[in-house]
Amino acid sequence: MSLDGVHYICDIWETRQTGSLQADGRPRGARLLARRGVRQDRLVDLTLAGLDAAGLRNGPACTEFEHTAHGPVQVAPSAGICATDEPLLTRAAIGEGQADWTVFAYLAPEWFRLRAARPYRQLRHAAWVALPTPASGSARFRSLMRELKALESYRGAVVGGAPPVTRVQFLHADEQTVERDYVAALSSVEGYGEEPWTSAG
Repeated sequence: MSLDGVHYICDIWETRQTGSLQADGRPRGARLLARRGVRQDRLVDLTLAGLDAAGLRNGPACTEFEHTAHGPVQVAPSAGICATDEPLLTRAAIGEGQADWTVFAYLAPEWFRLRAARPYRQLRHAAWVALPTPASGSARFRSLMRELKALESYRGAVVGGAPPVTRVQFLHADEQTVERDYVAALSSVEGYGEEPWTSAG
């Protein structure tokens, strides 16, 4: 979120897949990273430079990176709140998200400028995994969801996108619990594969 060229990093997510992307090229999962770290600081520096170069001095924006053999390559930043359920999951983990910071910028600009210097702090840890949503009843889908719901940090599921995808969310105060469940969920989703998801049963 930016206000007159003052930028605040609301959240940093790392996408990951176990062996392949989804059939439509989208990642299979992501986890919320701590604000500080060698990688995070590097990505933030690149993000801020990209926002300035694009002239995005006010309002929310999202930036994506592709990791290559030569390091992270920034995809052009896009203006607007990230169009996923991540902002809501971020709020659950941090206590505030991109929408909150948008309100802060417009209703309390001086407070925004003061707070922008302080990095976000995770109250809880978060991750999500994505799986194809069947058009009709699917025994395989129900079996997989039962498996994911049994994980300790399971929070819920959100359906959206085109084609529709079910994003299963994980949230817990213990980082290792979320990381363990996230890895297990990715493995389970990969094991179920992409087809067939639409057969009734």
